[in-house]
Amino acid sequence: MPECEYCDATISDEDAYLTHLGSEHADELGGIDRRRVADHGSLNESDDAPSPTMAYVFFAMFAFFTAAMIWYLVFVGI
Repeated sequence: MPECEYCDATISDEDAYLTHLGSEHADELGGIDRRRVADHGSLNESDDAPSPTMAYVFFAMFAFFTAAMIWYLVFVGI
C-alpha cells in the first residue's frame, strides 16, 4: 500500500495513489510525479497548458518592428 509523500495518507493501490496525486496535489507535484500522473491520465492537462500570451506579444513586437523597418526604408531610405 503506497503512502503519499505529500500528505502521508495511505492509499490502497498504485492506481488509487496516482489518482489521489492528480486530484489532491496537482499543483505540488515534482517532475517525475507529474509525468507519472499524466501518463496515468489523472492530471488535468488543461491546467498544464502554457499560456499563449508570450506568443502573442512576440508576434505583435515582430509585426511592429517589421512595419517600422519597411516605413524607414520607404520614406527615409538608405
